Amino acid sequence: MIRHILLPTDGSSLSLEAVKAGVDMAKSYSAAVTIYHALEPFPLFLRDESPVLNPNLVKQLEQETREAGERLAEEAKRLAEESGVSVKVEVDRPLSPDEGIVEAAKRCGCDLIFMASHGRSGVARLLLGSVAQKVLARSPVPVMVYRGSRESN
Repeated sequence: MIRHILLPTDGSSLSLEAVKAGVDMAKSYSAAVTIYHALEPFPLFLRDESPVLNPNLVKQLEQETREAGERLAEEAKRLAEESGVSVKVEVDRPLSPDEGIVEAAKRCGCDLIFMASHGRSGVARLLLGSVAQKVLARSPVPVMVYRGSRESN
């Protein structure tokens, strides 16, 4: 039985479409959802006591990216609330998005991850891989990958 679904979002139109589809699924199972947004990891030269940049500038950049991520997650949260689904939001800065998604699913006690496929293709996909593929490989719970509606393809 599905009781709690993790809905990762990166703010793209496809991920918001996946959130809507995931919320519909949650509603049909009377399940709760957690909206999850992974902030992009900071490059090594920006972390900690970097001699390259002013520490105040790094803190400001970190705060601005966190606020932008929280706005994205809140937009997705509104979609869930409008459907009457119980919803929580998590935003963090993991070492990698796939790691963050898997860890969030564990932390929240989710029994399903419902996520959009990634937009990369060709060489970029070969070199960088797909977040969805990495989540599929690492997740201890089932993962459903949403490829989009016919209208969005």
